[in-house]
Amino acid sequence: NRFDIVFRSPSCMPTKPELKTEEQRGAIITTEIEMFMKIFPGKIIGITGSDGKTTTTSIIYNLLIHH
Repeated sequence: NRFDIVFRSPSCMPTKPELKTEEQRGAIITTEIEMFMKIFPGKIIGITGSDGKTTTTSIIYNLLIHH
């Protein structure tokens, strides 16, 4: 009870009564990724999907470093 910021997991819906109660008390309800995206000063590249994220990340890294 009475938190300033509540970090919820992506599977935890923001409509849960416990979160709504804290929000009504003035708490910020957010996720770690959402907060990161708000405060990180650089560009963010999102890579999603079931397969190939490591390969895709490596390719993008090499393209950005070597060009």
